[in-house]
Amino acid sequence: MRAAEPASLATPARVIAIGINTLRPDRLSAYGAVRATSPNLERLVGEGVRFDRAYASSPWTLPSMASVFTSLSPPQHGVEDRGARLDANVPTLARAFTEAGWRSAGIVTHIYVSRRFGLDSGFADWSELGIDENFREGQQPRADIVVDAVLAWLRLHASERFFLYVHLFDPHWDYAPPAPFDRRFTDPGYGGPADGSFRWLRRFVGGRAAMAPADLAQVIALYDGEIAFTDAQLGRLFAAMRERGIWDDTLVAVFADHGEEFQEHGSVHHIRTLYDEVLRVPLLLKPAGGRSPGMRAVVPERVRLLDVAPTLRELSGLRAPPTFRGESLVPLLHARGRIATHSPARCVTTVTRSRSREGATS
Repeated sequence: MRAAEPASLATPARVIAIGINTLRPDRLSAYGAVRATSPNLERLVGEGVRFDRAYASSPWTLPSMASVFTSLSPPQHGVEDRGARLDANVPTLARAFTEAGWRSAGIVTHIYVSRRFGLDSGFADWSELGIDENFREGQQPRADIVVDAVLAWLRLHASERFFLYVHLFDPHWDYAPPAPFDRRFTDPGYGGPADGSFRWLRRFVGGRAAMAPADLAQVIALYDGEIAFTDAQLGRLFAAMRERGIWDDTLVAVFADHGEEFQEHGSVHHIRTLYDEVLRVPLLLKPAGGRSPGMRAVVPERVRLLDVAPTLRELSGLRAPPTFRGESLVPLLHARGRIATHSPARCVTTVTRSRSREGATS
């Protein structure tokens, strides 16, 4: 018997893309982690697609997010360090939506995803919550504050056709989740010095010192607590969308800008290396109408965050700017789709230059 053709995908009434800072896929229960860190993302996967081998374009936020928005590699868009700014003439995903008549909006809380570096280019609405111009660690508003702002925006614009980008910072250090997430995964008997703060952790950056096993376990447990708190806030957003009746026909994408090292190679943090722990990121996609017959729940092929913009563009029925260098992942959503052949070198170009002083948020 001939296999049925894949069902056509519904065009979304709205698109929400959510970037989560410093999030490793292997710490998510949505990717098989033992700890229940992400039950709401697990439910999202149940309605959509999980990409198991997605890679960021850079090991820190600014060039990585510029690549997401432009579908260009860091050398192509030129935003490789803190002295650079995205050229306003470079086409972006937001501009593609704006020019097609959609309302485009961004709600962010991180200096490296801000108008200071031109990442608001193409957005009609742009809201920066508590941006710290001094690049200090741990000053960004938590995910609950960001979700509050998103819910307020939705109350005004839920009936419109829109593209909304939301950036959540929480899994980045300081690893200091609020109660009860601060104790959800930690050892109640631990009495050591590891508090998850930048001040304590910075001594281990670059392999200058080795963290004791019990301290490392405490740090990872606090990091997992940050993830669980972020996931809980995403659950609050998703529940509100369901209550408003806008969940089913909304396209939702969730990804991270980069990951984090926890001494797998002798160091903690990111920026400095191109290991899997830093470059491999989660990428989840819920199409409008949910996963259709013939659509895969898991895509094992290697893909890039560079491909996110072309994918959202195609699913939304928009033309791709000719400058986009990523490829739409729509064919990979179905078992009979093409097989990606991205080599690691094509997924990540180089360690981008960073003039960030040690410890600058990224």
